[in-house]
Formats: sequence, structure tokens, C-alpha cells
Amino acid sequence: MPMSQPELFTFNKKNGIESSRNANNIIKIMTISKLKNIVSKLSKETKEQEWFEFKLNNKLDNQTIGEYISALSNSACLQNKDFGYLIWGINDKTHRIEGTIVKLKNKKVGNQELEFWLNLNLNPKIDFSIHEFEYELDKKICLIKIPAAVNQPTKFKGKDFIRIDSSKTELKNYPDKARRIWNSTTDWSAEIIDNATINDLDENAIEIAHQKFKEKNSDKIFFSDIDSWDTKTFLDKAKITEDGQITRTALILFGKSESNHKIHSDLLISWIYMDEKRIKRYFEIFYPPFFLVIDKVLRKIRNEKLLILPENSLIPLSVNKYEEWIIRELLNNCIAHQDYTQESRVIITETIDNLTFFNAGNFFQGTIESYILHDYTPPKYRNRFLVNAMVSLEMIETIGSGIKKIFQLQQERYLPLPDYYMSDNVEVILTGKVLNNDYSRQLIKDKNLDLSAVFILDKIQKGIPVNDADYQQIILGYLQINKRAKRDDINNLLINILNPSLTEKQKYSKIKNVLSKLSKEKIIENISTSRKDAIWVLK
Repeated sequence: MPMSQPELFTFNKKNGIESSRNANNIIKIMTISKLKNIVSKLSKETKEQEWFEFKLNNKLDNQTIGEYISALSNSACLQNKDFGYLIWGINDKTHRIEGTIVKLKNKKVGNQELEFWLNLNLNPKIDFSIHEFEYELDKKICLIKIPAAVNQPTKFKGKDFIRIDSSKTELKNYPDKARRIWNSTTDWSAEIIDNATINDLDENAIEIAHQKFKEKNSDKIFFSDIDSWDTKTFLDKAKITEDGQITRTALILFGKSESNHKIHSDLLISWIYMDEKRIKRYFEIFYPPFFLVIDKVLRKIRNEKLLILPENSLIPLSVNKYEEWIIRELLNNCIAHQDYTQESRVIITETIDNLTFFNAGNFFQGTIESYILHDYTPPKYRNRFLVNAMVSLEMIETIGSGIKKIFQLQQERYLPLPDYYMSDNVEVILTGKVLNNDYSRQLIKDKNLDLSAVFILDKIQKGIPVNDADYQQIILGYLQINKRAKRDDINNLLINILNPSLTEKQKYSKIKNVLSKLSKEKIIENISTSRKDAIWVLK
């Protein structure tokens, strides 16, 4: 049955965009507040240090600004700081906050924005940001927030710089410092919090986690010893602490809310409910221990039944708007993969028909297609220590498989697949309604439909353009599972999901062209001696 292009998708997409704007407004307010705190704190230092620089009204040329970004990024790395700062508006002699007339936000280099031009000339690309705000009445601040270098020095126009005391110089003159930067791979979530103790952790959360850990490891040789472990032993065994020392992971998962300040990041989860007019009706903030937060968020979400009417049937099928496991996995993914150095919060926005999950930081490894179509397992994670701890407590699925399972469960429930929007942050929109009856009925009719085919059907129902690369993915996925395919197998695989505007003849021609392209690129080959009765395999 041909699928129509649903108008509802426009509404769904709009909801996602507006949720994003709402989240961004909240983040902007929090960001300015945090930047004011940073300015206040740094101004109280007795002298400038290598990872921050004060200026008053010095209008630096563009080249010098770029060199400072390189120097402060590299120095922040060496000083074990998450960020370096270049700040206009503070007297570098007295450290008084006096304000500045310097403005960089709208400054151009030729026809390019200064920020864009600086980023073009930085290697590797670091997510620095320029901020202009009023610290107090008539005291404006211009600030560049600069991430510390990781794994390699930050260069500007091919040269790397460093700060020695209060002077900027080339890093090549200090090979020992350069070596330390090259070996600076760190895991933020594994860092030890020196002023934190086991008293900063929630006893109830630890007790529940201890039992959860026992249930998961019932087949392990150490199972009989688990009950005898004291708190310190359990936390070490569950990869939450290091030799009894409190890690950032421990405070994220088990920290008391009053100990939040010790981690120097915004450990908050916000839940927002918006009505059909996009008016924010309800709002709640959840604090650590995050191990116990998920159930609290779940209780907020409206999860009534949906009725789906199969083709040629008078008896509707009943499913929940949302699968509880999916909500848990998406929210725990936000916690696990959040870029905590951005000092942002996880945000869940609920509307009548969807849930939007927001976390700061780009998608660290791979693409959505690689996870759901090719069983991709990422070689590294942003917060490796935190991820491993959450896996050991069964908060998230076995590493690499959670995303694919989310898509599979939506397919089994005959509902739209999640929408991922990825840039500097990650947003996932989970739709809790039928967008197109034809899509849902097709999934009911063919319960064994390959996920790659469902991926295409979902695009069609949402009005998203489908290209030859999508059809190629379906063929390759089929061959990975079945090892070989006759032309009839591939015809049957694609014929019902090709663009419904094509005639039957055009559809068969399209399939022929897709196969021909894969063959010419030597991705697949015909192992039959006949073209007419071709048998295709992966080459």
C-alpha cells in the first residue's frame, strides 16, 4: 500500500525545535550566571596564572587573540584545568573588575565572523566560545572560554603557544611541556575529588546499588562474597571508586545533593512539561544521586495507552505511548555521555505527543546509522569510567547495543523511530503517537521486517528525502545476515519501500541501478555465471 506524506511530521519536528529553543534559553541564563562566578573567583586570585589572562581595554589584533587561545588551551592542560580564560574588563594590575569597551561577538575578519575565522585557523578544532555580558551595571565583560588541550597541543596557524608565568611564547621552546600535553589523555569522570569522602555519598542509593550488583553477578565466582563486602569494597568492585577514593563518577551516581558543589559542574536534571500551545506548565529539577533519579522522572511522564487499528481488522492493538525501558536508556545515556565540562544540565521536555532528551556535548563516536544498521561498537567514550560503572549497575545496556535496542523496541510497538539531532549537543525526540497509519500497519503486517527497511519507511512517513545510499544500506544489511541474495530476493526487499510516486517499471529500474553501483564500486559481486539469474554476495 503506498504511503502518503504525513503533515503531522511537520508538527513533530516543530515540537523538537521549540523544545531545543526552550532548553537553550535555560542554558543561556545559567551560562551567564556561571561566567559571572568565574570572573568573580578569578579576580580574587593574587596574580595571573598561566591558564587565565586579564585585559582591560586592550584591543588585541586577530592574530594575537588566536595565539592566546592556543597558549591558554595548552597551559590549562598542563595545569589540570578544564578551561583557560581570556578576559577583558579586569585590571591586570589591581584585579579590579572595571568593565571594558572591547567587543568581539560581531567583529569580522574580511567577510568572516571572527569566531569562525579563529576556528578555521585552530588545530585541532576546540569548542572555544566568546561571551559578552554585563557583570554589574555599566561593567561589561568580554570573555573567551577555552577548552584545555587533550592528546595534542592546540595550534594556531600551525604554531603552538604556551604561557610561562604571564608571558606568551612558542611551545617548541619547551619540549618537556609539549610531551606532557601529548600524553594528557584524561577521563573527566575518573578524576579523584580530594575533598570528598564516603560521607558525601547517599547510603540508601548505595544499598540499592549493592543489591542490584548482586543480582547481575549471580553467576560469578565471587557471588557468595558480595553480601560480606563493606561499602568501600563494593564501590571499588563496582568500578565507582578508586582504592576507596571518591571519583566524579561516585558523586554523579551516588552523591548527596548537598555535596554537588564539590564536583564543580551542574549536576542537575530538568523535567519540563509543555501543553499543546507550547506553554511551559510544569517544571522540576532533580539532583544527585542520579542512580535514584530515573524512577522519579518516570513518575512525572504521562504514559497513557494508544490504540492502533491493523488493516482489515475491527479490533485495535493497545500499546503504551512510551516504553519504560526506552525512557530509562535514553535518560541514562544522557547522564553517561554528557560533556560535564560544559557545566550544563540534562533536560527532558515533555509535550502531549513526544519526549525530547537533551545533553551537552556532541555525539562522541560513530553515527546513528552505524549503531542501528552495522552493530557499531565505539572504541572509546567521553566518560569511560562513568560508562563502565553504569554498565556494571545495569543502568545502561551492554556497551554499544542500547541505541539499536531502542529502535528495535519502537519497531515492535509499531511507532515512529526516534529522531536524533546532533551538533554541539545531542537531542533525541521520542514520538508517542502514530504519525502515519500505513507505516504502523506495515510493521504489524510484517513483523520480521529488517530494521534497515523500517529506517527507510520511517523516513518516508516523516517526509525526509530518501536517497540511493539508504537503499544500498538495506541490501548490504540483508547480505550481512543472509550471505547471498538472488535478484528476486532484493526486489522483494525493496519494492514496497521505494518512493510510492515511482511506477513499477521505474522501481525495478531503480533497484537495477543501485545494484549496478554497488557492483561497480566492488562492494558486492555476482557469483553466478548468469546476469539474469544473478546471485549477489558481499565482496
